[in-house]
Amino acid sequence: MKKALSIIFSIILLATMTIGSYAKTMVIGDVNGDGRVTAQDARLILRIAAGLEPSLGTVEIQDGEQSTDQDVYTIGTTWRVAGQWELTITNVRESDYRSEYSDRNPEAAYIVEYTYKNIGYSDGLYMLIDDTIVDCAGKMGYSYSGDISYYPDKVPVGAYCEAEECIGVDHAGNFTLYVSQYDSNGNEQKATFLIEV
Repeated sequence: MKKALSIIFSIILLATMTIGSYAKTMVIGDVNGDGRVTAQDARLILRIAAGLEPSLGTVEIQDGEQSTDQDVYTIGTTWRVAGQWELTITNVRESDYRSEYSDRNPEAAYIVEYTYKNIGYSDGLYMLIDDTIVDCAGKMGYSYSGDISYYPDKVPVGAYCEAEECIGVDHAGNFTLYVSQYDSNGNEQKATFLIEV
């Protein structure tokens, strides 16, 4: 009897992971994907185990994936929105390049290197980080046409992009980036990056 219970428990555990990728939020034990765990799920588990029903496929369960919730991020720290994306500012370097075609003449231009990974944003993820820039004197910074090599690109789930943005400020020194992005559920997510240079 103990062996039979052990086998049934193993089958139930295995079958709870066979829900297809058609459900965004998985309820453990909800094999038929109706959002509830019922006797119908147990029946389906037993039929799959007996070979009377085909497996519904598998889903990878990422244990402990949570959003980060910090007041301020810095170079090297990762902003994570669970099931959506990860964004890390990896490096910042000053640039001597000045565009002859720009009307602006920043006191400092910085190349911000960053990496973003799509961990579940369904429509393909494209991230810019130059929405709101505030320099060390509290003055608004701006996107600047600098000499960059890596451009942001739209990435599918599971892929990542290494990109650069050039920003200009009228007061050289530390600056703050306020990054805003809508997730695939239409909710605005925000993060603040304090950049020390």
